[in-house]
Amino acid sequence: MKRGLPLAALALLAALPALAGDAGTGVEARITATLDALERAAGGAPRQIDEAILARPLFVPGRRPEEETGKDPGGLPPAALPRGLSLKGIVRDGDRIYALVVPPGSRHPRRVREGERLEGWTVVKILPDRLVLANGQEERPLLLHHYPPVKPAARTPSRTPPARRRKAPPAPPKSNDDHGQRP
Repeated sequence: MKRGLPLAALALLAALPALAGDAGTGVEARITATLDALERAAGGAPRQIDEAILARPLFVPGRRPEEETGKDPGGLPPAALPRGLSLKGIVRDGDRIYALVVPPGSRHPRRVREGERLEGWTVVKILPDRLVLANGQEERPLLLHHYPPVKPAARTPSRTPPARRRKAPPAPPKSNDDHGQRP
């Protein structure tokens, strides 16, 4: 199979100039010819190639499909929800409802609906204040975090600069007649 894919690519490259030169034939004929060339080069039908690609997903570490296990772990403590998983909001759009969840290690929320898988758990129910997740027979709630209301900032009194006092004009000099003595 490893040799078949490069050969199929080479056959496709070899067939492209011939296909491009056939201006009189239709698109369907060119596609059929290309698929036939791929089938001959790979030694199998393109459908078999698709199955091989699905068996080794490109964006999954280890290139193995995720295994669904319905087995009970047997005697192990119940699994906890993934650390860092947080529910940011519940959105109701007409008759549709979905939850905005931020997976661990991510900053961006993901939209999930009932029945979808999330970090190995299944979304069972979406309520106005929580998400109910199930893993086998176990169900756990993921609560919508309610932040305390922000208190308005205390109003500081407006500080108007104090009124400037005018200095009184200097007092007239005292007369020297009485030398500061009073009668």
